[in-house]
Amino acid sequence: MKTKFKCFLISMLILALFLTGCSGGSSPAESENSKEDEVKIAMVLGEGGLGDLGFNDEAFEGLETAAEDFGVSFDYVEPKSVNDFEPQLRMFAESGEYDLVIAVGATQVDAVKLVASEFTDQKFSIIDVVVEGYDNIHSSSARNPEQHFLSGVLSGLVTLDDRLPYINEENILAFAISIDAPIPREAAAGFMAGAKYVNPDVEIIYNFIGSYRDPEKAKEIALTAFDRGADIITHNAGASGLGVIEAAREREKYVIGTSRQSADVDYSLAVSVKKTEQMVYNEVKSIVEGTWEPGASVYGIADNVCDYDISGLKVEIPEDIIEIVEDIKQEIIDGKLELPYRIEDVDEWAAKNQYKK
Repeated sequence: MKTKFKCFLISMLILALFLTGCSGGSSPAESENSKEDEVKIAMVLGEGGLGDLGFNDEAFEGLETAAEDFGVSFDYVEPKSVNDFEPQLRMFAESGEYDLVIAVGATQVDAVKLVASEFTDQKFSIIDVVVEGYDNIHSSSARNPEQHFLSGVLSGLVTLDDRLPYINEENILAFAISIDAPIPREAAAGFMAGAKYVNPDVEIIYNFIGSYRDPEKAKEIALTAFDRGADIITHNAGASGLGVIEAAREREKYVIGTSRQSADVDYSLAVSVKKTEQMVYNEVKSIVEGTWEPGASVYGIADNVCDYDISGLKVEIPEDIIEIVEDIKQEIIDGKLELPYRIEDVDEWAAKNQYKK
């Protein structure tokens, strides 16, 4: 039974009193037909919870799919702020009811480590960050530069091609980065490396939005980039990306985001894919099959977790461009390219790495 938390509980006394429902200050409700041997999963979503058209929604999709496929039950909470992580994780661990507690997002890493060290018999999984050295934590993450690398390749080629109607002669791209943190920076570095791998002279404008939920500021950043000559803008900004898309629509420019749900079919060039849902699904599957163990799993293009996606979009990208992108994708799969993780290293990397047919 899928049970939604409206707020976290202050004490385990409240948990005991209100175990039968979930509204206001209530606690997880047990499945009506629960069995002692039924697998139960708990999830603490990232800050802000569902409706971000990105990371949280994708993680929840993976949980729902796994629950349907394997017949497990789950409870989840939607933290309002980072201060909610630790008490919500502790609430699930103290209950002793859950075979696995999943934390979504790197911002939970300190809270997970702390609570896991207190509840050593409770299994934890954390998504989107590498954690090692704990006997009860497994982490699943992506090679973040690989999420946007192929979209960068695509953008670097398209911005030089006058066969597409909204392309200008400026050779300028833009990237609206969500927050100034390691994972968003690594993703941006991957995009920049991809663009410069095929277009070494391209100029790339980048700015930090400062939030995953500020579409107004994101739109302002996008409009400024378009005014400076960019004809394609990429973002990894969750719900803030809606502002980027709106700006692209108004100025008739191209946009690349990270969510298939929010893509504008007329102006979206592609979607930069990181299959968070697959990482969550794998965690639940390992519990069901009895293969879960501590450590870290890191996925990328070769694992079909990172990719680019143009399906369902109306922008007609010339086939010769797609062939180059696919050729470079195979280079990654074959281990021929090691991507930079820092924006500051992109130019040096590009000077040593140029695509040759």
